[in-house]
Amino acid sequence: MAQDGIVWKVAGSMKPLFEALRNDAGVVLYGMRTLLTRFAYRIILHQAE
Repeated sequence: MAQDGIVWKVAGSMKPLFEALRNDAGVVLYGMRTLLTRFAYRIILHQAE
């Protein structure tokens, strides 16, 4: 049971780190998606001309 307590303490201290990483990944993915859509729009507009 003592080991479970240690595991929970470690998991508790890691949780903010995981959430921060998940948020960073979300921001990066959102930024990449925005860049890709802009790039795609540019290609589509050039082909339409």
